[in-house]
Amino acid sequence: MAYIWVGNVHPYTNGNRRTARLFADSILMGDGYLPICFETQVGGHVVKGYAQRELILENSVLRCLKAVERSYRIILDGNL
Repeated sequence: MAYIWVGNVHPYTNGNRRTARLFADSILMGDGYLPICFETQVGGHVVKGYAQRELILENSVLRCLKAVERSYRIILDGNL
């Protein structure tokens, strides 16, 4: 939710997704979880889609959760 929220408030003219990613990763890692790992750069466009109402909130959250899950798959399976 942190990733989606920061990306939607658009505090900067450039770098909103990078800032959102840093914020979300710091929360996850601070609680002992692995950081977000989207499959592609386009996969990280969860925030943009939600802001433009192309994706509903539930889909945005699911895409972020899949990115967290992917981090664990990489560690456990040893491949991308």
